[in-house]
Amino acid sequence: MLEIRDPAFRKAIQLVLEFEGGYCVDQGGPTNYGISSNAYPGMDVKRLTKDKAVVMHFERWIKCKADKMPWPISVLHFDNAVNAGISGAGKMLQRAINEILTGNDNKLLVDGKVGPKTLDAIERIRYGGRSGQLIGEYLLERGDHFTKLAALDKHKPSLLGWMRRLMKLREFVKQNPNLVE
Repeated sequence: MLEIRDPAFRKAIQLVLEFEGGYCVDQGGPTNYGISSNAYPGMDVKRLTKDKAVVMHFERWIKCKADKMPWPISVLHFDNAVNAGISGAGKMLQRAINEILTGNDNKLLVDGKVGPKTLDAIERIRYGGRSGQLIGEYLLERGDHFTKLAALDKHKPSLLGWMRRLMKLREFVKQNPNLVE
């Protein structure tokens, strides 16, 4: 695999590639290693190499701000950005944070843009000893998102796989609470 030195990304990309696998055609259109032709119009994803996919995912890791997040929130957020897009992942993260924060002054605008306020809120939750609660709320947001998508007939067949993905993520985070190389 291509050498990218960020230890959190290296661990996260192994998990994402395990989930995403190789080439397939699903509701999102042709997809290879988690890179869809819907997200990259004009790209022949069938010919995409694993190394090129890893580079593209590293760019997504940076764009979704997972590199600015503590482990294991970073891996949950990155996986969600691959699965639901950067903005969709940002909105789910912001809603999860808002479930934990108290008082209207602390609530985040749910706009999908992960910036200083969202990152600061993650740190406040972390230093308040509530990272586990944020992990739980974030996974619940994703589960709710999948359930709503499954209400649309074309996505119904994917629900079981999506829920299994969440269970595997939960187990992964439980087994890897700290980033160790």
